Amino acid sequence: MNACGSAKEVRAALDVAGDWGYIDASRAHVIDAELDQICAITWVLSRKG
Repeated sequence: MNACGSAKEVRAALDVAGDWGYIDASRAHVIDAELDQICAITWVLSRKG
């Protein structure tokens, strides 16, 4: 679950960067969707065993 936690930290930083105008909103949306995929993959992998 560490990878998902890290992805959530990146999401928080992404939100701040978007709010401060450091990143374009459309690019932030693409990155946010990729972070969703990372969390989904790590969730599935953590349930296998």
